[in-house]
Amino acid sequence: MWIVPCDNGDGYLEVFGGYSKSKVRFCWSCEEQGFTPWLAENPEPLEIALDTNLHEIETEVSTGQFRADIVAENSDGERVVIENQLGTSDHAHLGKLLTYGSFFEAENLVWVAESFKKDHIRTGIKLTQQLDNTRLVLVMFVVHPVGGGHLAITFEAVW
Repeated sequence: MWIVPCDNGDGYLEVFGGYSKSKVRFCWSCEEQGFTPWLAENPEPLEIALDTNLHEIETEVSTGQFRADIVAENSDGERVVIENQLGTSDHAHLGKLLTYGSFFEAENLVWVAESFKKDHIRTGIKLTQQLDNTRLVLVMFVVHPVGGGHLAITFEAVW
């Protein structure tokens, strides 16, 4: 579990009230400018879920017309593309991940979200079986209030 300061100025403890994992936006109101940079600077909890180390981490990497959230290299020297999502999985983020993975010729595609719909988990399993030399991993994160305006965050590979 990693402790994350919640510095958004919204009075996290008062606003958060009863715990709900969907309230992560009280700490990271914007994926691109909040969660993604935090994850790039603190990859350890994701590395544990993926069972690999990440190196040469870059954020908001241009594909020309689009921007991949995170592009990195793992401990085996393979390219890793990470698509982050605050909230429940949706088709748009799956499409982004596949587009960025293709552009960067990544061997590892990682989709990070608060929760995954059953259809997206099923799709992830099927795609992994059908894609040669490409691994697709769905990683769920959960936040827990721990007091003092901080969150504890855990990551778990769903598939």
